[in-house]
Amino acid sequence: MYLTKFDLEGRTAIVTGGGSWIGKGICLALAQAGANIVVVNRSANTAEATAHEVQEIGRKSLAIPTDVCDL
Repeated sequence: MYLTKFDLEGRTAIVTGGGSWIGKGICLALAQAGANIVVVNRSANTAEATAHEVQEIGRKSLAIPTDVCDL
């Protein structure tokens, strides 16, 4: 676990832009700290890929393809 003093066990994080780059890194770090992750991204493929990596860490994950700029 990367963040040994940062325990998020039993919590859920929603990460916009979580499909790639910094957002993906945030998803994986939060999952390693114990959080379940909702991956929000414009691309369904990258959201699903990140969600799968979170599940491989042993956390629940949900991919939601959406554009947060679109009201």
